[in-house]
Amino acid sequence: MVRGVNEAGEASVYAFSGLGVLVASERRGVRRDYVTDLTSECRRVLMEIDDELTVRYTYGVVRNSVNIAPTAGSGESVLHMHLHTDRLGSTRFATHGSGAVLGWVSYDAWGSRTGGVDMAVAVLGGDAPILRGIVLQNYTGHRFDDVLGLYFAQARMYDPVTRQKEMLYFTEK
Repeated sequence: MVRGVNEAGEASVYAFSGLGVLVASERRGVRRDYVTDLTSECRRVLMEIDDELTVRYTYGVVRNSVNIAPTAGSGESVLHMHLHTDRLGSTRFATHGSGAVLGWVSYDAWGSRTGGVDMAVAVLGGDAPILRGIVLQNYTGHRFDDVLGLYFAQARMYDPVTRQKEMLYFTEK
């Protein structure tokens, strides 16, 4: 288990399997469990499950499909969208199945946002906090931890402001 705390005392906690694969996280009181593809080289997340939503990912060459549905609901999709990435794997924009652009973002060379709209807000409006940390805002394919203000890059946290990676240290539960 890895834990980080910001200046306000809020914590982000990450739990790993014996193989070093992310299996769960908790931020702002929301626990999220992960199903990971152990056969892929970069161990991509296939599914995220929390109390409210189940998110399924399908990976492609130039875009990734995301299907978001209620966890305990009817199973009907709340939202189906495509995340379009650049050659570094950074998500640049999200489109609806119809092709309409839902949101976009641009980064400088070190991962700091330089423009765009908050894709979580653009996609779900007032319910955007539900989506934070899913994969709507990521740089080089890494997840952004909105509590710590860092990118979660598996065994390291990346700070786009200082342009440095910091090691995560395991703690007792």
